[in-house]
Amino acid sequence: MVTVINAAIYSINKATEMAYQIDYSDGVSVRAVTSCKNIIRQEWKNPAGNWVISGKPYVVAHNKKRQAERLQATAIDFLK
Repeated sequence: MVTVINAAIYSINKATEMAYQIDYSDGVSVRAVTSCKNIIRQEWKNPAGNWVISGKPYVVAHNKKRQAERLQATAIDFLK
């Protein structure tokens, strides 16, 4: 069973974006990055240590919950 072992919220790109990072027990790290223009994207950390975009960035719609919004909510809940 894969579980969340750590989470973090921090700013990136000169404080213009917020990253919600989750580290899983199998060694995978993912994050959702939100910009000030309400655009969100999902990224994962490859074995070389670089962040790679997964899928396309999109504008957050308040009537849907997509994968990046679920990652963001999981990070916030873990840190409570």
